[in-house]
Formats: sequence, structure tokens, C-alpha cells
Amino acid sequence: MGTALAAGQAWIGRHAMNSDGVSYLDLSQAYLRRDWRAALNAYWSPLYSWALAAARLVAGRSGLEDFALAHVLNFGIFLAAFACFDRFLLRLIRFTRRQASDRLSAEPLSDWALLVVGYATFLWSSFTLIDLRLVTPDLLLAAFAYLAGSLLLDVRLPETRWPTFAALGIALGFGYLAKAPMFLLSPCYFTMAVLLAKPGHRLRGAGVMVLAFLVVSGPFVLALSRQKGRLTFGDSGRLNYAWFVNGVPHRHWQGDAGKNGVPIHPTRRVLDSPPVYEFRTPIGGTYPFWYDPSYWYEGVRPHFELFGQLAQIARNGRLYWAMFSNIHARSLMHAGNVSLVASPLLLFGLLLCLALGSRPRGLSIRDSWFLLIPSALALVLFSMVHVESRYIAAFAVIGYLAVLAPIRLPAAAVPLLRNAMVLLSFAACALVAVDLWRAHAIPDPSENADSTLGQELQRMGILPGDRIASLNYSNRGASASAHRMEASIVAEIYSAGGTDDEALFWNSDEATRSRVLHAFADAGAVAVLAHNPPPEARDWITAGRTGYSVHLLDPADRAGVRLREEGSQGAQPRK
Repeated sequence: MGTALAAGQAWIGRHAMNSDGVSYLDLSQAYLRRDWRAALNAYWSPLYSWALAAARLVAGRSGLEDFALAHVLNFGIFLAAFACFDRFLLRLIRFTRRQASDRLSAEPLSDWALLVVGYATFLWSSFTLIDLRLVTPDLLLAAFAYLAGSLLLDVRLPETRWPTFAALGIALGFGYLAKAPMFLLSPCYFTMAVLLAKPGHRLRGAGVMVLAFLVVSGPFVLALSRQKGRLTFGDSGRLNYAWFVNGVPHRHWQGDAGKNGVPIHPTRRVLDSPPVYEFRTPIGGTYPFWYDPSYWYEGVRPHFELFGQLAQIARNGRLYWAMFSNIHARSLMHAGNVSLVASPLLLFGLLLCLALGSRPRGLSIRDSWFLLIPSALALVLFSMVHVESRYIAAFAVIGYLAVLAPIRLPAAAVPLLRNAMVLLSFAACALVAVDLWRAHAIPDPSENADSTLGQELQRMGILPGDRIASLNYSNRGASASAHRMEASIVAEIYSAGGTDDEALFWNSDEATRSRVLHAFADAGAVAVLAHNPPPEARDWITAGRTGYSVHLLDPADRAGVRLREEGSQGAQPRK
């Protein structure tokens, strides 16, 4: 059933593409053309783009377009994550049985009940917290988190040898290559493994484990550090800390009197009212600003702020509560799917088991402390910076099962709770299935809008390799359309504070709007995208039913831009 649900979700989202996915697709292209300078990126971790590049090679000339190929890859990653989770769950059950009490008055849930609950929790987290329709590496990270958890359980076995430690180091190394936060969590896993190992194996196991981790992760860390001129394992964490804790603008930071550092090469603000930013060079990609944010934010200085940190922890704490209790989930998580109701169902079952756990020795959560600590640390680390449900999905599942599996229950209560947990698990899976059916029966028109927009732009004479501009922040959809037709977005209007960017343009006088369009032309754009031009706007062409309108810039201005570029002797764009 899980495989069918995954295939259904991948199929439903086959035309959809998020802005992060566009950047990963661009990176995979850079690797395929062996443009190592452009491929090395301090913000986006490399493993997912390597997988996309490999998928392109395997697909060859199959005719499968980029977006569909990415969703096929997501389905393959789901199968790998399912296998890793299966390994984790079976070893957790085996470990629980070894730790079971000899008392007849208390016993854990049956193996088959734990299997049902475990698989239901995995499916719920994969489809609801992560969502296969998103082109992100979060499910890839989840696979390595499950694998690392299963290897920790192996380390505790008396027959464990050094290959298990090596495998744990390799799994954590690839977990880091999937997403950078695993680099910070790896020392915790190392510590747990050393504490679990037999005294005679601890020193050798630690050495083998760390060496294996460094062999996998070290080359990328060295390459990044050389590129940045400082020791770093990635800049995603420091940038998110600056954005969410220090209050640095999320987009187009121009400096703030040295409070958070001084930007070395920010995007170029070419007009003040309305604020127009140009970022044509030196970064390439479909949307250069989001292709490598670490370049544009070079010089930012994240620093500890007590009140800012406490405020962010409080915000993320409310989000955790919403995530697992479904209270105000729509407003906090921007999610409208009924499968979120599964989270309080599963939470209720866990709390019921905890409440009825026999005392005082029956509650044996202390047996799984080595799984709970890394999971709890992951939730704490994300709570200090930025939380999205897909970030913590795997760690939440591991923590949930690490609490549930060792609980000892009164023998008389086991049948009732077993049946209740199984019913709750089936209800959770049913809710996920209902969401998939609704997505198929009532498709989101925005998922096909980007595909149609690309076709409309081509009909207007915009060619692959052309540049376009936007009256809105382009991460809201235009980047996917540009990628489909191999164009690039080089300029946009952006104002912080939630102001309607496009309204700033339409509310300006004719002379100001003309200056904006000339600024776009100077940036090399051949067309401008808009969502809501007023009926009286001239020279704006409605792009079918996409919700976009297009203004083609003056051909003479565009020719002048090309002549200036051909005669320029400056730095070449980083493609």
C-alpha cells in the first residue's frame, strides 16, 4: 500500500516544481557539463543534485522532461527510505524483545502491532511531513537517519564488529552530503555508538567510525572551505540563523550599517522606488539569486542575540505543537490537507500507552535512550533556527517509536491497546489516501501553470537562453516556468515587509514605470512577467490561462544590451 501511495503522490505532482527544486536541477546540469566552479555550492548540499544528474544520465534520450524525472527520482528515494526504515523497525523490535521484562504482569505490544504502527507512522511522515511532491533532499536525509538508527541498534549487539562502526560513519557522511545539519548531529551519533559498544571495542570502533565519516564528507568540506577561504561545511545554517534570529532580510540584503556584517557582493539595487534588483552576473542558473544565496550574502555575520533567539525558539515551539496536535495547523504550517489529523491520532495512541504503562519498572523508555537523544537534539537544533515539518520528519518518527516500542503494559491491557493502536494506524493511512484522492480529483491549477507559461513565452518569441524580469519576487513561481524554457530571471521588484511588489509598479506614474522597464532592459531582460496588470495597461499580453501577463521589452533596447555584452571585457558570468 505504501508503494502505491508513493507512486500516486509522485504522479499527482509530476508537473509541480518548487524553487528549491529548480536550484537542484540547475546544479545537476552544472555537474553534467563538468562546470565544477558553478557546481560547488555552499548553500545547497550536493548529494541530491548528484542523484538528479545520475537520473539524467540513466534517462538518456527517453524524452522525460526535468520535472517528471525529478518526481521519478523522488519515488526511487522513497523506496530506498522505506528499505532503511524497515531495517530500523525490525532491529528495534528485536532489541525490544531482548530487553523485555520477565514478569508476566507486564509486556510490550505484540510484534505485528508494532509493525503496523511503525509502517503507518513512516507513511504518514513521508507523505504529510515531507511530501513527495516537493523536489527536496529531505526524504534522502530521512533514509540515512533511519539507517543510522538501525546501525546504533546493531552496535549494542554483543557480536558487533568494526564493519558496523564503519557503516555508521559512512551513513552519517552521506547524510551530511544530503543535508548539512547532519554534520552537527554526527558527533552525537558517534558518542552514542561509543557508549553502547563493549569496552574492548570502543577505541577501535570510534577511530573506524570517524575515519569513515571523514572519507565520505571530507573532500566536499575541503572543496567548500577552499572556495570560501575559510573553514566551513556549508552556509545554510549560518544564513538561516542570520535570517530568522538576527533579522537579516531574507532577500536582497544590502547591508545594515555593519550590524550584521558588510555584504561583499550583494545583488545590485538599480532603482529605489520601486526597489528593483539586478543579479545577472556572476552567478548563473535559472534564478541566479536563489542558485547560490551564500554568494550574495558573503560577509554576513551571524551572532547570538538572546531576545531574538528566545523569540525564535518560542515561534518554533508553537509550530511543533501545531505539527503534532493539529491545532492551528493551517495558519502555522500553510497546509490544508486532512492527513494532518493523523498526527493527533498517533499522539493520542502514544499518550494512552504511556498512561497505562505499568509501574515503576514497566516503563522502560530508558532502554532506548541512545535513539531518543539524537532525535531530541535534532528537534532542539532546528528549533533554534528554523523549522519546517520536512526537516524533522525522520527524527520525529525515530523518537516516537523509541518511546512506544519499549513501553511495558499490564497484560490485561495489551489486547485493547494493541487493537486501538492498529485502528489508529489504519486511520492515519486512510487520511493520507483521502488527501491523495482529493489532489487527483481536484488538481491544483497552479501546478500546470508553469508548464503552460513556458509554452506561451516560446510562442511570443522568447528563446532558450533569453533573460526575463519579474514585477514580483520570482521564487513564487516564475523560476519554474523559466527553467522549463531554459531562460533565466535576472531582475525583479522586491520590497521587504510583505508589501505587494507588483502593486508598487502599477501605482507608480508613467515615468516611473518607464524607468523600471528600462532598468529591466539594461539588465538584459527581453520580457517582463506580471500577475495582475490593470485592464488599461498597454502592451501587456495575457499568457493563456496561467495567471501571468507578459510585456516584451523594446527590441532596440535589447539589441543595445547584447552589443554592450559582446563588447564587454569584464568578468565572465559564472554559469
